[in-house]
Formats: sequence, C-alpha cells, structure tokens
Amino acid sequence: MEHAQSRDKPLLDPSLLLLLLLSSAQSCWIVLQHRVANSIA
Repeated sequence: MEHAQSRDKPLLDPSLLLLLLLSSAQSCWIVLQHRVANSIA
C-alpha cells in the first residue's frame, strides 16, 4: 500500500497557513504601532 494520498496533501492547510501568517502580521503591526507611539510621546 503506497502513501500517495498523504504525499499529495500538504502538511499544513493553505488556509490555516494564511491565517497563521495574518495573525502574526497583525501582532507585529500592533507592536510596531506601540513602538511608534512610545517614540512620539
């Protein structure tokens, strides 16, 4: 029995990966905004 089906399917779901990327980008953006606000104040 070959594992062709498991090889086809990616390890991470593309939508899940996109969601992870989006959430990390959002948290980075929040940190960046806080740093800018602190430097201005």
